[in-house]
Amino acid sequence: MKKIHSIILLLTVLGSAVSFSSCSDDDNYTPAQHLKLKQADAIFSASAQKGHIHLEKAQGLAAKSEAAWCQVVVENDSTVQISVERNNSLVGRSTILDLSDRNGRTAQLSVTQQGAVWYVMGDSVYLVSDNESEVTIPIHSDYEYTVDQPEWVKGTKSEDGYVVSLQSNETGSTRCTNLLFKSEKGERSIKIYQFGSNDIAGTYELTYGVPVSATENRDTTVTVDIVRDETNEDLFYMKGASVMENINIPFVYDPLTFSLKISGGQPLGKVGASNFYVFTALASSYGAHVSSSITYPAKVAIDPATLLPTFKFFDEEGFEYYDAMGDAQFGHIYGILTFGTREDRASLDANNFVGYADKIMDPVLRKTK
Repeated sequence: MKKIHSIILLLTVLGSAVSFSSCSDDDNYTPAQHLKLKQADAIFSASAQKGHIHLEKAQGLAAKSEAAWCQVVVENDSTVQISVERNNSLVGRSTILDLSDRNGRTAQLSVTQQGAVWYVMGDSVYLVSDNESEVTIPIHSDYEYTVDQPEWVKGTKSEDGYVVSLQSNETGSTRCTNLLFKSEKGERSIKIYQFGSNDIAGTYELTYGVPVSATENRDTTVTVDIVRDETNEDLFYMKGASVMENINIPFVYDPLTFSLKISGGQPLGKVGASNFYVFTALASSYGAHVSSSITYPAKVAIDPATLLPTFKFFDEEGFEYYDAMGDAQFGHIYGILTFGTREDRASLDANNFVGYADKIMDPVLRKTK
């Protein structure tokens, strides 16, 4: 990227100081004057480029550079052209230009050229939806660079970096592209995963803790199926996790956060000869919560080897609620519960609550196929 910095100079002198004599023999002495510079391009980026020095008119204007990489040409009696070669070093450099005219006036100008840079910035891994999308990789480079990428990815260089255009992913599985940026100064690899609700359904391993005491859980792993709702593309059901037959636990996919979420108070159906109603609840250190406003999220992580998703449920943000005394409390969800009720309402009061059926603590879902 070409950058030249201009310096406005009414008078720039990097030469020797002017001296005066008080001797009577030198009463008619006229000190040498210095050339007056109006404007100068004195700071250059690493690329080969040209700039100019503009002075007040000077007869017989001459210019000389002390460095071979910086050449000067007098264009007329008030303009000097500066040409700098490409600087392939990471280190900047500078030189002095000597200016003079036939009347003995002089001036010096320091010219600086910055070192070359090669920065591929941004994240090492990007996660985008399955929809057609764009990702801009910030790049600052004074070197020519190339990018290795698959055919379904298009890329263009811009002032902001490298703009990656991704076609929609309709494979039904996570898709990954590995972008390899290469220049004479190095390489950098960046991965972009395309993932969405179309890639969730399948067979999973569910690993979770089963409470065996007030302070201890026993790790358990079972195989479950995640199935998609027929009408709501962001609604999914986990089959095979509950001890109750035909009870499926619902999750909602949030495409903005790439997360599965479950909330309390969700109706799951009826079970048993007494036709008890079953609902979801969420467990925290303060007890069980049936409010639908409290959610338990699991953000997706993609296995780079298999491209299969993993959802680890973790309540990082926490939530505020009011206890039975009306006092505000703050807690974190750490488990999924199912419970039975006598009436068709998600309530834990003594007249309605039958008991807990499932206690699924710290669940992790790993897709296997």
